[in-house]
Amino acid sequence: MRFQSSAAKPTWKVEDLPDQTAKIAIVTGGNTGIGKALCEVLLEKNAKVYLLARSEDKARAAIGDIKKKTNKDDVHFIKLDLADLSTIRNTVAEFLKRETQLHLLFNNAGVMFTPNGSKTPQGWEMQLGTNGLGPILLTQLLLPTLLATAQAVEAERQSKGYNIVRIINTSSIGNVFLAPKNGGFNWADPNLGFKDTQTSYGQSKFINVAHAVYLASKYGDKGITAHSLHPGTIDSELARHSGAFFTNINKLTTYSVEYGRLSSLYAGLSPEAGKTEENGSYYIPWGRKGEPNPASKDVDHVTKV
Repeated sequence: MRFQSSAAKPTWKVEDLPDQTAKIAIVTGGNTGIGKALCEVLLEKNAKVYLLARSEDKARAAIGDIKKKTNKDDVHFIKLDLADLSTIRNTVAEFLKRETQLHLLFNNAGVMFTPNGSKTPQGWEMQLGTNGLGPILLTQLLLPTLLATAQAVEAERQSKGYNIVRIINTSSIGNVFLAPKNGGFNWADPNLGFKDTQTSYGQSKFINVAHAVYLASKYGDKGITAHSLHPGTIDSELARHSGAFFTNINKLTTYSVEYGRLSSLYAGLSPEAGKTEENGSYYIPWGRKGEPNPASKDVDHVTKV
């Protein structure tokens, strides 16, 4: 049996994606896995890349590798701890000291199947806080800059016929299969008693999809595109807490991070994904439109998430 066999080969080439000269990109979790691989392509496409990560040592090492591999050096570190909401404002302030524009925000970082009982500094279940609440706050604080950037590139947007400023949320197929039934989110107990790590993960990934739908509905007419995606079953450090679950998945087929970055790149850079009618889409490997949790299509519902 071959997992995702129908998606084994992309139908498009990274080389065909538009050049990103003069564009500024943020990639959260860019120090490892898909995020690191994503930074490489963005740099090769001539974007200025900000690699946001919790560990400065790991980020600096990753930046060294990225520079060596691409022979380009316009990649920069800013510390980000998505689990600690009290620090995210400082991260954004540091970015705004350096830049006045932001064209691409890749909310890529996340954790998976953290041990039951794990909590953020604010007391939220770790996956809910890191995968859901943290990216929402980061995006909200960056929205004034994203909106100003969209206005600044309006002439370019009109000439090309697609949105340039984009927010890309990395979700997971877990938003469909693992999230709470009847709405994707447990309002009565968002932390799920700190006892159900797999459902908590699915709920946090549902939030990523719902967040993109909300952003698309509210800011689509202001030149901003928002998408979410399932990157595929990827062999990365994300699965370090997965235990038997990932062992069983691994008996099927996992893909490299070079494949894992493809849907993010398609959603963030391709002209097709920037079309008005595509705004709010959910993509599956490798840049195909997919069907997320049905609850995410209820805009009135997702605005509450």
